[in-house]
Amino acid sequence: MFIMTIIYLFLDLFFGFTVATLVRDCKDISTLEEFSLHKKLFDETLNEFDMDDVKFLLQESQEVNAFAVLTLRKKYVVVTTAMLNHLTNSFPNIEEQKLAIKGMIAHELSHLLNWDSLPNLILLSGQNIAYYLSTALNFVLNIILLILSYIPITAIFSFIVRIAFNLLQLGLNLVYTYVLHPTYLLVERFLGRLNEYRSDYQSAEALSWKPMHLCLYSLLLLDGNTYHSNFSTHPNTISRVLYIYKVERTPINIGASFVSKYFSILLLALISICVFYLTYEYFDRINEVSVAIENYLIQSYNSSKNFLIYLYDSNLYIFIFIAIILFYLIYKISKKVILEQKIKKVIKTINKNENTDIDFLLFFAIQNNDLHSFLNILKYGANINTTGFEKTIEIFTQEVNPEFINHINRIKN
Repeated sequence: MFIMTIIYLFLDLFFGFTVATLVRDCKDISTLEEFSLHKKLFDETLNEFDMDDVKFLLQESQEVNAFAVLTLRKKYVVVTTAMLNHLTNSFPNIEEQKLAIKGMIAHELSHLLNWDSLPNLILLSGQNIAYYLSTALNFVLNIILLILSYIPITAIFSFIVRIAFNLLQLGLNLVYTYVLHPTYLLVERFLGRLNEYRSDYQSAEALSWKPMHLCLYSLLLLDGNTYHSNFSTHPNTISRVLYIYKVERTPINIGASFVSKYFSILLLALISICVFYLTYEYFDRINEVSVAIENYLIQSYNSSKNFLIYLYDSNLYIFIFIAIILFYLIYKISKKVILEQKIKKVIKTINKNENTDIDFLLFFAIQNNDLHSFLNILKYGANINTTGFEKTIEIFTQEVNPEFINHINRIKN
């Protein structure tokens, strides 16, 4: 099954079965006259990257989204109609609209340049082959069991095998659903957030920081998010704006390293080689390996049981419980101490006079009650007395988050 999965994966990477389903309902923008401006913006942005033969596709959807996918032969940047409408409606100035669209395109081209879609493509391919193999196995097994059920002497055997197979399939599905897939998503989303920062930065290097800044501003208008958890696919939006703030355009085209491009394929090849080697080396000793694993599990169970009994008999669990509480208290106190030090550092260098392009972020941080982001924005030079908006920071805070005014007064005074 693993060998068939690997073969399917590499065929999928070359022929693009999975990618074809993802772009099936999309239209090439170059064929749509009403989107000629968007095609021009795309071509101008593509010239800033060390890449060619990329198709810009439009997907009819109410979801505000854009993504980049590729095979070994084809590359696509896909943007939904809702995304283009949102970027257009976020700015009254047409030049700002153009810059925001170019920032979004450059961000997706960076994903494409670094093959960031490859891990998800491998996951989707693996799910497809698992589905095909499971369906085929079910079909063959059902035929065999149907034949056996008509033979009196094997009827009971067919019934037992069917139950055992269904239980095994249920167990495998539960392990995949609640263990393997969540673990993969946690790791993938952590690495994905790093990729988002890198793509933001490369977009700024290609066009200067302003286009990506406007694109991210439009995302803040969409949901106002300043905080994303460990399970989020994207980082804190404010931190993304600050990361590319004042990044200058580089004179050379944006490229990607060999490792960055082919890391997923190299990792998959390494895993494949290891599995093939272990299978070849230990295939004739499978029973011996099975017995060794069984003995290890039994020994681990007995050791764990004896250890728990020892903890209970010796009352050590009380000290462990106390240690956990102390550790939690130390953690909470440490967070407060670190926050106090951060506030003191910000107070020393705070800007109270000169308006900046990131002053607007302060309002989103207040609205979300996000003190850490508020301090980071001030650390990057935002004006706490900004005069670039209809309302002052104090008036806005009193209206949307009155409790936050204490932090502002302390920082200012």
